[in-house]
Amino acid sequence: MRIKTNLLGVFFCLLLATSCTTMNYIDIDVRKPAEITIPTSAENIALIDITRAEGVAGMSTVMCDALSQFLGEAQKFNSVVVFKDTLSMGKETYPTQYEIAGICNETASDALFVLNRYNLEVKETSAADMRFFGLNRNTLTLTVDALLSVFHKDGNMIVNPIQVSDSLRWIEFRRDNNNDVLGDSLPLLDEAKTEMAVYMATQMEKKLVPYWQQQERWYYSDGTTQMKRAKAFVEGDEWQEALSVWAEIYSKEKKEYKKARLASNMALAYEMLDDLEQARYWANIAAELFPVQPRLSEYEVLDKERAEAYTKRLEFRIKESDILDRQENR
Repeated sequence: MRIKTNLLGVFFCLLLATSCTTMNYIDIDVRKPAEITIPTSAENIALIDITRAEGVAGMSTVMCDALSQFLGEAQKFNSVVVFKDTLSMGKETYPTQYEIAGICNETASDALFVLNRYNLEVKETSAADMRFFGLNRNTLTLTVDALLSVFHKDGNMIVNPIQVSDSLRWIEFRRDNNNDVLGDSLPLLDEAKTEMAVYMATQMEKKLVPYWQQQERWYYSDGTTQMKRAKAFVEGDEWQEALSVWAEIYSKEKKEYKKARLASNMALAYEMLDDLEQARYWANIAAELFPVQPRLSEYEVLDKERAEAYTKRLEFRIKESDILDRQENR
């Protein structure tokens, strides 16, 4: 009798191991279109910094230089240069058509990017950390509001001015008794300003050229032999092979809930293979196959919500794809 009980226990454990479904999260890089589309005729770009904000201490120039470097590395333009000569104009004004034409002629550029505004705000705080006795929490926060205008070489504005507002914060903890720092110290203010200017250049770059964005995805697996094979293919970045395994299991599966999870996996595989239409098709199937209220448990509700959200995200990517294609092929 005891032997039978042990065998039954082993069988039950094996059943749990093979039937228990787990969710695996992965980060993928998604290509995103720029906020604006620069005309293909603008092959050579010049940048100029005409900001006159007080207390910036050259940080707008750092941003301008960094933006020039990043746009050049994006390889969407033949050349990107910074025009260093100053123009005699006040804060947040625009160059005249005559000045734009002169700069573009001098730099052999088709368009002029003008940094009109770079407003920097510095905030420093120090207070006792209420969570830990004897510790002070010091913060340094930099906030920048920048404005960039884009002109054709004939002096006409190509798009409305582009505004980017963002901030960076640094935190340190110090002991009250001896002022020792726990972890990283706050950077020197000049170092923080430089880091902020470069960061603002990365954010402005996303407005002008396509960029990569990290997004979260997920897929389902369990302890069965085929699903473990598919997981191994995913971990080896072999999405076509994983898709084939999931498709085979899907064709034989009878339970709708399991079919829904497999359809969700197949949608991800198609997305990773850059077939967004098929990805959306299978994401829709997954959303439809997941049961509806009132039969859902808490976890099942999340599965259905995830499937519906994934479908919408894929639809948004498809809408963006036409814009992205035009920008990538400029």
